[in-house]
Amino acid sequence: MGSETGVGPVLVVEDDESLRRSFVAVLHSVGFDVREAADGFVALETLKAVPIAAVVLDLGMPVLDGFALLDKLDDPPPIVVVTGHLYDDNVVRRRDKIFGFVRKPVPPQTLIDIVGDAMRTRT
Repeated sequence: MGSETGVGPVLVVEDDESLRRSFVAVLHSVGFDVREAADGFVALETLKAVPIAAVVLDLGMPVLDGFALLDKLDDPPPIVVVTGHLYDDNVVRRRDKIFGFVRKPVPPQTLIDIVGDAMRTRT
């Protein structure tokens, strides 16, 4: 999927290394080109440097969290929020920048499906 669509890779932004690696492995297994970032600062730099097709974003990260990252993006690619928390006013206020939500734990096929849907919105 990823690179052959011509729209760029998926960026997985997750501070939990084992979960990030799991998301990356699932997406790679079906052909997505995947980049990864352990925090919002690395994600922001990647988004500036590489044309990203979709972002899988954890909201609760140290340093620069997902909310702050969303606030810094003027015209983001489709963003899939992955969270273990209920959606609150902080999420609703940024809804225009979010393609969709997935609650943790994330079934692999659910991740594949929503990222595919997000990427199709860019083509």
